[in-house]
Amino acid sequence: MRGKYQVVLLALFAMALLIVPTAARAGTNFGLTLSSGSTTDVVCDNNIDFTGCTHNSPDQLSQLDALQFSGSVGGWNVQSTTGTTNPVLNLPELMDMTNTSVSTNGAAPITLLLTLTGLTGPLGNQLFINSIGGTSTGNVAMSINVWLSQANTAFCASGSCGTDVLSQSFNLTGVGTLFGNKTSGTALTGSGPYSLTLAITIDGHGSAADVTFDDNLSIPEPATLSVLGAGLLALGTGLRKKLLRG
Repeated sequence: MRGKYQVVLLALFAMALLIVPTAARAGTNFGLTLSSGSTTDVVCDNNIDFTGCTHNSPDQLSQLDALQFSGSVGGWNVQSTTGTTNPVLNLPELMDMTNTSVSTNGAAPITLLLTLTGLTGPLGNQLFINSIGGTSTGNVAMSINVWLSQANTAFCASGSCGTDVLSQSFNLTGVGTLFGNKTSGTALTGSGPYSLTLAITIDGHGSAADVTFDDNLSIPEPATLSVLGAGLLALGTGLRKKLLRG
């Protein structure tokens, strides 16, 4: 009888591990670029530190991979921007652009790209959620897009290399205008490797503008699968206790 319970117990734990979604796994390359008009892109990645960029390698406590930049991009003053990801287990939060503050006295639009390549895992019916919030001053237009490249292209932000799976936009006018939104979308089918690129463009319409924001891209676990997985784990634990008592 003991052997029978052992087989059932092992089978239940194996099923639970398979059912609890794995979704996207750690990427192989993480990067941040900033550009405005014809100005050459400022490029930061997790392999090389460029002028104005710093790379904080993951530590055993936070496991966050962070890229930071501050400086000038075209006619924009980038007080700060930080891109983070978790290269060990990047769920549910996949990428985060935090503490971003930019200002201009009338430059061409600025675009910030945060990219993660080498992601693997099932994409079919996988839900992406992008959340953004912050404040602005001036006559500002913002657009936020998430590009998925099944060709695993870094910094893919066009239809020539990927598909726009999420998009949202704001038209902001005034001093200290608050904004925020959450948008969800479903990815294409496939398994990877693939890349995701978060693209944010800020347009001050040739006038003074100031924008501060945080943006988070996440892939939440499907609730029903999580509950089922937890139930199987609980059942397995009960069988184990019964086995030990027997």
